[in-house]
Amino acid sequence: MIPVSFLTEFEISLLKAYNRASHKSTPIYGKEADFVGAAQYQNEFIQAFMSAFQEQHALLERELRKGGNDPVKTLSSISRDVESKLRTLLFQRRRLDTAVFQSFAKDMKKEVRSVFYGLPGVPNK
Repeated sequence: MIPVSFLTEFEISLLKAYNRASHKSTPIYGKEADFVGAAQYQNEFIQAFMSAFQEQHALLERELRKGGNDPVKTLSSISRDVESKLRTLLFQRRRLDTAVFQSFAKDMKKEVRSVFYGLPGVPNK
């Protein structure tokens, strides 16, 4: 079972990581808004985001343990999925605003919940 508190903390962790990454990455303007500039921004943003998200792992692991899960394996899988989907979103949008990211965070929360309960041997609720 996955605790509801994990899902809440997961969404909050995503939003905190977005906030930090938004402030750390260099925005692109004018001549820098070409392909190379966009790729550099995306790379900076994802590195800052994943670093900030990793800082929240201890809290997320604790919440996963409450549900009797293997936190290291589960969080590793979730982190890879978050990074992959974030890269895809940045490729499609080039730059994220708060509303778009909030929608992404809610979708990730729903996906984690549905994937977890869709695993064999885990009861669906």
